[in-house]
Amino acid sequence: VALIGVTGNDIGMQARCREWFATTIDGDARVDPELLSAATRVVATTGDVEMFETMRARFLHATTPQDQLRHLYALADFDDESLLLEACRFAMSGDVKTQNAPFLLRAALANRRHGAAAWLFLRDHWDDAVDRFPSNTIVRMIDSLSLLDSDELVDDTSKFFAAHPIEQATKTLEQILERQRVNARLHTREENWDVGASS
Repeated sequence: VALIGVTGNDIGMQARCREWFATTIDGDARVDPELLSAATRVVATTGDVEMFETMRARFLHATTPQDQLRHLYALADFDDESLLLEACRFAMSGDVKTQNAPFLLRAALANRRHGAAAWLFLRDHWDDAVDRFPSNTIVRMIDSLSLLDSDELVDDTSKFFAAHPIEQATKTLEQILERQRVNARLHTREENWDVGASS
């Protein structure tokens, strides 16, 4: 569902996902939870400011933990950079539990279009995040850094964590940064292959 609706940009699937999402607003629980989770992601990815606020309100007023987290993490899927950054700010607010906020930020780092903007936000708010969030969630919060595969970002994150080590998870941090370097090398190789193939 998410692959067709998001990556495939299938208009019909996007419309169906909005229908499924609307049933939750009406209190209809007949949609399969896994299907609903995928549909919520599609709705968020193709959504606007109004839908962002709907998702946020649904998180704040959810009646079950599943509904709450589904809507919370969907805030990181919006394609609009300003909305993604609003999701990051929301993660740092008192409205999101400190055990959930790091995972909203991790999802923001994985945003298909604006993960780099989420990293810059997190980098600028790093000390606050480390102070606020449980220590065992800090390294998990940055797991999605491995998806930021430009040479510039690899250099930036490497320098940042050389100055801001995560003492309680040194090995895991090294593994994340190594995955990022591997992904960057693969990205560069694929770009060069495309150039060579088209010449």
